[in-house]
Amino acid sequence: MIKQLRKRICILLSAVLIIILAIIELYLYWENCMYQRESEEIFLSQIADQVLNGTMDTSGEEVLFEGLPISVFRSDDSGRLVQLAGENNTQPGYDDTALLAEKIVGLQETSGSYDRFRYLYEKPVLVLYDESEWNTYNREIIKGMLIVFLAASIVVAGVAAIISKWLTRPVQKAFEQQKQFVSDASHELKTPLAIIGANAQRLNQEIGDNQWLGHILKENKRMGKLLEELLILARMESTLVDNGQEKFDLSRALTGALLPYESEAYEKGIHFYMDIEEECIVTGQEEHLKQAAIILVD
Repeated sequence: MIKQLRKRICILLSAVLIIILAIIELYLYWENCMYQRESEEIFLSQIADQVLNGTMDTSGEEVLFEGLPISVFRSDDSGRLVQLAGENNTQPGYDDTALLAEKIVGLQETSGSYDRFRYLYEKPVLVLYDESEWNTYNREIIKGMLIVFLAASIVVAGVAAIISKWLTRPVQKAFEQQKQFVSDASHELKTPLAIIGANAQRLNQEIGDNQWLGHILKENKRMGKLLEELLILARMESTLVDNGQEKFDLSRALTGALLPYESEAYEKGIHFYMDIEEECIVTGQEEHLKQAAIILVD
């Protein structure tokens, strides 16, 4: 019982702590992404303002954001896009930067993401930021966070096991005291019951059959059986922690345990017979199952 309680507490604590850990990691990742987006928007807006105000000399200049190049385009009087900064190179698997710039302008949107670019379009200026390397970096962050999450989950499970053991210690102590009390009380009561039984049988031999003496003997026998069952219960509970189970022949075990009842049933005029399937192999605790059968039949 204590072992099962400890296991459930450990699972519950682990689940709660792991969920909290996952929420924290997701929040930190979301905060990082939001900070990156805001930084990009502020920087792109600054570049566009500098171009519009004429305070930026873009001839042959390379504009960088966190080490990555920014491409700047501006529409001339004829509406044709002219690249002011950034290299117009073509990466394998991607369209030409200038061609993508034409498509982005055709969207008639002020900001957003298109293909591998984050863009800001303040007519007539278009600023593009290649996010492909940032996305690769994000994937590496996710991998790192997953590794940290798995490692932390193992640590959390260990901590939860320690905490659950500490929490169930008072319960285990009380449970052991209860079992000890039942065992001690049963043993202490066996002595006076034995004396009462012996004296009653002695009286029965001297004065012969007596109604009241018969009641005493009958109840004394019943109390003895109850004490035996209490002792069995205490022993069974004490072995719950060490739940050693093994395969055994249940048919043979039950037959051997119940055979002594044939003579007792015959003396009392009770028809007693056993119909047990042969070679019934089960996994469990043989003594406990035999005792359960004896108690039921008795």
